[in-house]
Formats: sequence, structure tokens, C-alpha cells
Amino acid sequence: DNENEDLTTKHLHYSEVLSNVFLFMVAGFESTATALAFSTYVLATEPDVQKKLQQEIDEN
Repeated sequence: DNENEDLTTKHLHYSEVLSNVFLFMVAGFESTATALAFSTYVLATEPDVQKKLQQEIDEN
């Protein structure tokens, strides 16, 4: 089958790999930054949450 051979021998170009790596790094950075910003905001605006977190840290 010539059609099956085409599917098994297709490779990504260097530029495609590079683009995907860049995309994964940016996506990973943005989600981490957003999670840290939200966590910091909650701890700054919710004293009860901050106290509970501190208690859990102190216990361990």
C-alpha cells in the first residue's frame, strides 16, 4: 500500500518541532503564572484561608 507507506514515513520538520516546543513552554509558563497570581491574591484577601494554610504548614 503506497498510502500506508506515506503515513509511516512522514516526519515533522525542524520548524514544526521548534514551534511546538515554544508553544508548550509559553502555555506552561502562563498557566503557572496565573495559578501563582491567583493563589497570592486569595491569600492576601482571605485571612481565614491564610491561617488554615499556615496551620497545615506548621503541622508538617
